[in-house]
Amino acid sequence: MREQYIPPFQKEERLKSIIEENDDKENKITEEKRIQTYLSQLKNGEKSDAYIILGIPVGSSKEEIKKRYRELIRLFHPDLHRDDPDKLDISKHLNTAYAQIK
Repeated sequence: MREQYIPPFQKEERLKSIIEENDDKENKITEEKRIQTYLSQLKNGEKSDAYIILGIPVGSSKEEIKKRYRELIRLFHPDLHRDDPDKLDISKHLNTAYAQIK
């Protein structure tokens, strides 16, 4: 049986989508580790820094803050991770951080 012919541009598009999927997965893991590490370093009762949780510099514009918040909440939204309490905790901290600086 002959292999089905796939035009080169479709192969390139497929490879790009696979690379983007892998980058998204790696980015999600990195962001989760960054946020969890920061939250674990906080002492009891200490207030968290909203800019550090969102991973943006102080003085970022409203648009940058909103864009970053949406990126992160999309990664850690509790509706997408119903069985993972860590994701719920991270999403709560993201919401609090965004509310503090928006």
